[in-house]
Amino acid sequence: PGDVIVVFPELRHQYGPGANDFWDEIFVAFEGEAFDGWRKFGLDPDCPVWSIGNPALPAKIFKRLLKANIRSEADACQ
Repeated sequence: PGDVIVVFPELRHQYGPGANDFWDEIFVAFEGEAFDGWRKFGLDPDCPVWSIGNPALPAKIFKRLLKANIRSEADACQ
């Protein structure tokens, strides 16, 4: 709990919970210029796991962003 796993499209991957275990996750896929631009600012395939501690607040913020009304590229990049 509390980890973000960034899966980069060019890297083969396979992952999942262990036997008799489960994950409670939020899954979002990104592609395009915004995602590619984030790589210039530290989004790195060599560091795909980020520990964020207690996931409650980040999950709440992330869910709010996913429900947002996207009307422009600036809104999408938020």
